[in-house]
Amino acid sequence: MAIRFWLLRIMVSAAPFAILPGALKAQDVWQPPLAAGSLAASVVADIPWPALNRAVERGHVFTEQDFVAQTTQARTTSSLLPMQSIVGKAAARSMPEGAFLRSSDVIEPQLVYRGAPVTLRVQIGGILITSPGRALADGRMGMPVRVFSNVSNRTLDAVVQGPATVNLAGY
Repeated sequence: MAIRFWLLRIMVSAAPFAILPGALKAQDVWQPPLAAGSLAASVVADIPWPALNRAVERGHVFTEQDFVAQTTQARTTSSLLPMQSIVGKAAARSMPEGAFLRSSDVIEPQLVYRGAPVTLRVQIGGILITSPGRALADGRMGMPVRVFSNVSNRTLDAVVQGPATVNLAGY
């Protein structure tokens, strides 16, 4: 882990300098400035964090192969998502190569697509009834969608249960 130090002169400029490992004690890490023109030191640690290894389009479902470890400052990682929170989610918008992801950058993946065939499920007690149908709207896990039943030729309300699978509402 690389540690960078900055010598700050309030209201003037910042100048980098180096301190040998072991030469700095905990009480030396940060002291608030006493007055304008005084000196202060802060520690900035660089840590590896997952960044995109290529540009992705909206709706792309992330896998571990989409990421490479890239160093960033530790203080900026509080708003960034770790790898285990990203894999399996979809991109909310197009993102460039090298981007670190935040919670607003990922969404649940689309499981049901408008016009695509779906399996309608109804479970009552221990009995499971399935039939073919067609989605009338896109949907993510747990979202309500309208579906057309190929068996009864009726439009029904359902809830997305999985890829191309919906549970009829009320059952």
